[in-house]
Amino acid sequence: MASETYSTWRVRVRRFPGFAAVELEQMSEGFHPPQGYVLVDNHPGWRAVCDKLLSSPVLRETTLSPAP
Repeated sequence: MASETYSTWRVRVRRFPGFAAVELEQMSEGFHPPQGYVLVDNHPGWRAVCDKLLSSPVLRETTLSPAP
């Protein structure tokens, strides 16, 4: 009898209010969307934007997992 293995990953997805482009310009001294990967710890402006975003209330939240 063959045994089946199922993936046990789970992903939590949260939706935050976000910011308008004008707000991002003011927060990050000239908004330029990042291209590729950005290590926010190496960019104080983006780190501040992320911190402010995560401190705002969550609008919606769900957890995704694979079907059995």
